[in-house]
Amino acid sequence: MPAADTDALQPSALRDADRLTALVDLNERLFFAHDLPAVVSILRAAARRLTGADGVTIWRPVPLR
Repeated sequence: MPAADTDALQPSALRDADRLTALVDLNERLFFAHDLPAVVSILRAAARRLTGADGVTIWRPVPLR
């Protein structure tokens, strides 16, 4: 097998690379989110883009006192 064939990205690898790029982007956006509505909006968009989900559920536990 020629080296060019083994170095070429397969279609599934491209999809995985796109997903990895989307996860890195998600991480950066969440880092700069300053409030809960921004976090929810970012997560909702990422879930839709990455999985086709209609929405997200976020569970926020009550802090122990």
